[in-house]
Amino acid sequence: MNEFYELNRDILILMTHKLQPIFHQLGIYSGQEIFLNIIANNNGITAIELANITNRKRSTITKALQSLEKNGYIERRTSDDKRKLPIYITEKGKKLNAEILKNIKNIWADLEKKLTAEEKKLLSIY
Repeated sequence: MNEFYELNRDILILMTHKLQPIFHQLGIYSGQEIFLNIIANNNGITAIELANITNRKRSTITKALQSLEKNGYIERRTSDDKRKLPIYITEKGKKLNAEILKNIKNIWADLEKKLTAEEKKLLSIY
């Protein structure tokens, strides 16, 4: 079982290393892509729900959302309950999300080519 966790950790480190310059070029920080993708798939989600799904602190969520909103990727709409403002992805955010996903898939495909048959088998077990 340790092999799986070590391999998984190594893959995550490689993915993060390869994605950092792409995120920088796209004008976002690592971690924001997760929030953007969740919002894209759950339009109208609240910050509280986002924090629960991602198991992140509310302060982390707030900073990320402020940045995404400032850059026009998401918008918060009015609600009767100010604590539960629904969050929606904008057209600009949809384009960014699609670009991020395309880059992740490309990097994964490149990394997958470098895995041995044994490593691929180990990953497929889990």
